[in-house]
Amino acid sequence: TWKSHRKALFEGIILPIGDEPDGLSPTGFLSVSKDERSGYLLVFRELSPNARISIPVPDGITLDGYQWTVLHGATSVGAQNQAFQIEIPNKLGFVFARFSKD
Repeated sequence: TWKSHRKALFEGIILPIGDEPDGLSPTGFLSVSKDERSGYLLVFRELSPNARISIPVPDGITLDGYQWTVLHGATSVGAQNQAFQIEIPNKLGFVFARFSKD
């Protein structure tokens, strides 16, 4: 799935999000296009018992008004109140999603 998005993914500004990997905490990366009209989200659930994850959006990034498309993994993903809201049903699961503004 990711290979067809590779060029756009790596042309963006890539930021770490979530916690440092420790086996339990959600962790991942955010790629934001230089024109800030689109990007990608990659989040790993690890072994957390919680399927619902909330991760703060990095300072200086506003993601209100974007449309989200889950490319692989989660059952839901989005951003509200300056936090990513993600549901990854399986432990050691992940989500790969794209966001864009028309």
